[in-house]
Amino acid sequence: MLRYLHPCLLWIILFLLLFPLRATAASLPALDLALDQSRAQAKTLVNKGRYEEAYQLYMRLLREEPDNDETNYGLALAAARTRRYSQAMLAFERLIDRYPADAKLRRSLADVYLRLGDRGAARRELDLARQYDPTLTEERIARVLDSLESVQSRFQAHGRLSGGVMYDSNANQGPASDKMSLGLFDNLTVHGVKAVDSWGSYLNGMLDAGWRLGEDSAWWFVSDIAFFKRWNGNPKLPVNNDFSWGRAALGLRHMSSRTLAELRVKGEMADQSLDQRVSVLGPEGTFVWAALPNLQLITRAAVEKRAYTLDIGRDGTYWWVGEYMRVLLGSSGHEMTLGMRALGSAVDTPDYSYHGLEASLRLRLKVTDKFQLLPFASMRRENYDGPATVLEQEYRRDTVCRTGLFALYNLTSSLQAEAGVQYVDTRSSSPLYTYRQYTFNMGLAWTF
Repeated sequence: MLRYLHPCLLWIILFLLLFPLRATAASLPALDLALDQSRAQAKTLVNKGRYEEAYQLYMRLLREEPDNDETNYGLALAAARTRRYSQAMLAFERLIDRYPADAKLRRSLADVYLRLGDRGAARRELDLARQYDPTLTEERIARVLDSLESVQSRFQAHGRLSGGVMYDSNANQGPASDKMSLGLFDNLTVHGVKAVDSWGSYLNGMLDAGWRLGEDSAWWFVSDIAFFKRWNGNPKLPVNNDFSWGRAALGLRHMSSRTLAELRVKGEMADQSLDQRVSVLGPEGTFVWAALPNLQLITRAAVEKRAYTLDIGRDGTYWWVGEYMRVLLGSSGHEMTLGMRALGSAVDTPDYSYHGLEASLRLRLKVTDKFQLLPFASMRRENYDGPATVLEQEYRRDTVCRTGLFALYNLTSSLQAEAGVQYVDTRSSSPLYTYRQYTFNMGLAWTF
């Protein structure tokens, strides 16, 4: 009897040992599914800006899977957003130990070091990243450090000042001839409208500033000022010998991890000639949604009240609203912005009121670290509610095509050489408003 007992005991012991293993193996898929769901939930919390909740969830996930890359990266982001910089530093260091050649991770760690007040450690991290990214030159590393420190500041400001020489083939935006057919009159001479070219100079500047309401607040007070001055050197110009434009705006901005919403009230003044000025006042709004890491959808709109010192009939309300798509083309720094906007007006003299559409395309091509090309093109259609002059019966219709190319070369981190060419082709149902124009400019720009 005893000789049969020993094998039975052996089978019982094996069954008891293997049953927990089978149960554990069966539970592994359920555990993996629960962890996947938790990671997805934590990522959603980060995208919604609920960083404290995301941090607590990532800390629980870290205990379950300390070597998971997604968990460590999410934890680093949430910790940095909740000002737990030491925890963020440890998470980024764990990732860099696994991926030492990832320059993006090292730049993120440099950002954390700066938040801890250690610029030297941030610089060392970027120097290490330079071994794997040859585009990180000494000059670029200095710019990256300055940019990161600027982003972390509650007060931020940047600006640009440029000037140079320019040539305008049609400085008064006049038709090719002063003889035209208007209504019943053929070869009618309209004095002072024929196109006149001119050499001249220009000065352009802008300053954009923001103040964060709190240390970690999503709200900002924002403002900007800008101006443009152009001097024409041809004394034969009948009008628009010089042109001046200025702008000032004040508003409020809200930013999250994936959105930006902004509303500003602007005032503008344009001096088109000695006896004609245009003043503009009204709100403008912008909403940006980062639908994907490399795709942004942008909605912009403005309503403005214009007052003319000479053309009283054009006083009134003008508006436009547009939708744009900005695509970041990989890590090369290239960008493409494609847009469409509707525009219109309601003015004192109904014949001057119009509505229309405009399509546009802009590119930013980063040829090298120092050289950029910015081509653009647009087509605009304006349909007026009346004829252009009292001599015409057909309602005015304008089609404006613009194209051009700007080139920027970084001489230093803050000094650029700039050059550009633009072409405008305006086709109108009225010969008085049909003209072609191209301009060329060349100068220097200082950014700060």
